[in-house]
Amino acid sequence: MLELSQLEYLDLSSNEDSQGNPSLQLRQPGGLRSLVDKLTNLKWLDLDSVDISSSIPNSLGNLSYLTHLSLSDCNLQGTIPSSIGSLTKLVHLDISVNNFWGELPISIANLVSLQVRDFSRNQLSGQTLFSSSGNLTQLNTLTLFDNNFSNRNSSSWHWIAKQTKLT
Repeated sequence: MLELSQLEYLDLSSNEDSQGNPSLQLRQPGGLRSLVDKLTNLKWLDLDSVDISSSIPNSLGNLSYLTHLSLSDCNLQGTIPSSIGSLTKLVHLDISVNNFWGELPISIANLVSLQVRDFSRNQLSGQTLFSSSGNLTQLNTLTLFDNNFSNRNSSSWHWIAKQTKLT
């Protein structure tokens, strides 16, 4: 697969055994990083339910053509790298059901084309998301439940009132 350097669409999602456990794994050292480093022309990457069990590599930010990134339920862990803010063509971002912790990087505000954003069921915290989301005028789906966001100041949510497409 890693010889397919011109590949634009890769969907390996939902490869599960009869008990619902991931049957596809990218757990070897550098598995996700190797994939990202080799497939630089990707526009669509969906690895939902693939057992990756690592962090998101910084090189993910080099996928400059990427419009769809779905890494839900991949056993990913650690913090979300600021390089994710380099994915300026991104329309769909789903990193739900993982083990991410810490604050969202401020660079997330660079993703002005985002329509779908799902960060649910992680251990994310802080208020970075709430103070840097004013540029997300295309956003129509925002999912945040089961995290540890701490912003109780309702004025920090002022940006959400400007979202005419948010449902």
